[in-house]
Amino acid sequence: MHAIGIHCAILKDRRAHQATDHLQGLFFLEYANPKSMADQLSRWIENQVTEAKMAAPKVTNAAELIFNEREGLQQELTAHQRNLNKLKEQAALYAAGETPLHLLNQIEAEEETILDLQQKLADLSKL
Repeated sequence: MHAIGIHCAILKDRRAHQATDHLQGLFFLEYANPKSMADQLSRWIENQVTEAKMAAPKVTNAAELIFNEREGLQQELTAHQRNLNKLKEQAALYAAGETPLHLLNQIEAEEETILDLQQKLADLSKL
């Protein structure tokens, strides 16, 4: 466009997708001289950095939430594994076929809880 007397620069946002019918994410920067171009370009860059900084805490907060969730699930899993081991130690004190039903039910419940927590941790790892 400089050839027809208009000084301009066209900047494309790299996050934008180009559609077949129109262009998205383009910024048209018209300037009178190189100094005004530098000033306008500087303001545009500052705006982009500000936008990125505003998005960064959201990403950080999401990552923190996932980390905290994972940490909490891991602590809960450890506690249930410890409980299961204690229950199995108690069950081992009984002769074969003599283990009380409530103890067997507690062991089964702990095993199910452990499997559930392991699945939740696996799902979080996919994020």
